[in-house]
Amino acid sequence: MATSSAPATHEEEHFDSLYSLDDIDLSYNSFEINISSEWHHSFRLRYAKFAACKMGPLFPSWLQWLDGIVWIDISSAGIDLSSNNLSGEVPEDIATLDALMHLNLSWNQVRGKIPNKIGALRSLESLDLSRNKRSGEIPASLPNLTFLEYLDLSYNNLTGKIPSGSQLDTLYTSKPSMYDGNNGLCGAPLRKNCSNPHASGHGHSERTEDGHGHETFWIGLGLGFTAGLWVVFCTLLFHKAWRLAYFGFFDKLNDMVYVFVAVTWAQLMRKKATAN
Repeated sequence: MATSSAPATHEEEHFDSLYSLDDIDLSYNSFEINISSEWHHSFRLRYAKFAACKMGPLFPSWLQWLDGIVWIDISSAGIDLSSNNLSGEVPEDIATLDALMHLNLSWNQVRGKIPNKIGALRSLESLDLSRNKRSGEIPASLPNLTFLEYLDLSYNNLTGKIPSGSQLDTLYTSKPSMYDGNNGLCGAPLRKNCSNPHASGHGHSERTEDGHGHETFWIGLGLGFTAGLWVVFCTLLFHKAWRLAYFGFFDKLNDMVYVFVAVTWAQLMRKKATAN
């Protein structure tokens, strides 16, 4: 039912009889998902895709009971026509979804800290928490996600030192923008030193500054080269003695090159004639 324009409100009773429901995709619809956080479902959902639906008003806590779920996508999920963004906090119990492989909560208004137990989602391959209002530090358990292939924490309000780990370093190499928009983050792989708050900020700032630095260098080089040519041209134009010396030098150089080439060619021809 993805990408449908038929307006509808889906409540608990619409799902109660779906005992065998395994995969649901209501993404990019005008549907409103109005389900109480206290609701306990009767199915074992593995794929839940509600991108750009109207959910809310808080994070759908009933998802945390889906212990066999593999994929959750509620990116850009709105709560009403005024704010159109999922709000509230993600419960710590989401870490019990040990089969979860993909979690996308991007483009919402989710607040609070990233759950400290997020590292318990050992099967997680993709995590996108970008474009939210997350605060606090990145959990030290995040590097424990050894199967993680995609990570985006950009444009939140995260602060503190980035946890160290080869997995996060590899992810940063493939996606240098994954920490963008978090001015409070510091430490490797960013250039901002945690002991120096005035150092350059997040990854986006670093790349921007580097780009401006290269542009300035090449612009300066071009201006300097042009100015140098004009200095030489004006000097030769208005200083007769220098002009005569300059062109005389090139005349002599031309004669020397001509003589060298002519003599060398003649010697080669003589050697060829002798060999025959």
